[in-house]
Amino acid sequence: GTNSAAIAVAGDVYGASVTMLAETAGSVTSTSTSTLSTATNSFTDNATITINGAAKVVASGDVSLAAERKTAYSANAREARNTITGDVGVTLSGATVQSGGDLSIAATDNLTVTATSARESLNPSNLEGNIVASVAQNLITSNTLVTVTNSTVTQTGAGKSTVVAADRKTTVSALAAGESLTNGVLPDGKSVNL
Repeated sequence: GTNSAAIAVAGDVYGASVTMLAETAGSVTSTSTSTLSTATNSFTDNATITINGAAKVVASGDVSLAAERKTAYSANAREARNTITGDVGVTLSGATVQSGGDLSIAATDNLTVTATSARESLNPSNLEGNIVASVAQNLITSNTLVTVTNSTVTQTGAGKSTVVAADRKTTVSALAAGESLTNGVLPDGKSVNL
C-alpha cells in the first residue's frame, strides 16, 4: 500500500505567519491468529515538502516547514514481516524563504515498526509435515533529508531562532519466540520435522 502526504509549492506564499505540515500518521496492523500463519505489511510511506523554481515563502512572523512520518506498523503471526520504504524530507530548490520571526525547516521520521511471532503451543497429534521457523522481520529503507539548493533562506527577526533539522527517531522491534509441543502421540505413522 501507499501512505503519503505531500506539499508542492511552485508559486508564492505570503502571510503574517506560514506553517506547512506534510504528515503521515495512524496505524496499520496485520494479524493472523491461525496456527503457523503469515502476516505482512508492505508500504511506501512518504512525507515531503518541495518548494522549487522561483517560489517564495515569506512571512512577517514565524515560518515552519515540517515533514513528518509517525505511522505505526505492526505484524503479528508465526511469520510476521514489515517492509517499509519511502522518504521524509523538505526540499528547497531555487526558492526563497524569508521569516520575520522564528524559522524552522524540519524533516522528522517517527515511524514505529513492530513484528511479533509469539510462542505457539502445538499438539503433535494434529500436525503432519514441516513446522516453519518463527520469523519476525522488519525491512526499512528510507531517507530523512533537508535539502537546500540554489535557494535563499533568511530569518530577519531580532532575537528569533533558526532551526534546520533532519531527525530520524524510528522505533523498530522484532520478537520471534519458539514453539512448545504439548503432550501427545503422533497417530497412524505421521511424522513432524522441527
